[in-house]
Amino acid sequence: MLGDWPQEFWDYLILDAAPPATDLGSLAVGDLDGDGKVEMVVGGSGALLWYRPATFERGIIAEGAFHVGLVVEDIDGDGLPEVVSSTGDGRCRIEWFKPEGTLSGCWSRHVLADGCPGSIHDLLFAASGRPSRSPPTARSRASSSTSPART
Repeated sequence: MLGDWPQEFWDYLILDAAPPATDLGSLAVGDLDGDGKVEMVVGGSGALLWYRPATFERGIIAEGAFHVGLVVEDIDGDGLPEVVSSTGDGRCRIEWFKPEGTLSGCWSRHVLADGCPGSIHDLLFAASGRPSRSPPTARSRASSSTSPART
């Protein structure tokens, strides 16, 4: 035991010894396909990737430059979370990604906000509090822009 934590809690798993991206600075966690297994999403220079630690499955969501801003949030209201990330391939943008079928297949890419001033560091999503389905608000920490989500 380490304090109140069982020692096995601290097992170290290498999910990908040579990921197809560098500078992996973004991380989000959630059940992307509703199967009860948690997936990890990481992004950096070169790719946005998903991993399923329970089974060691993995895949590429998209290629490009993905900054620190990364969340797993239900954008389209279907009950399953999508992956939302800031991108920086020459201009600042917030995009969301949805698997077209299984996680291992193709992912559709959608622009949430384009040409954001500054650079996106943290993303925060919040509902408006109205009972009807209203678009979430994305707010970036590094700039003062607030962009309503378009679904």
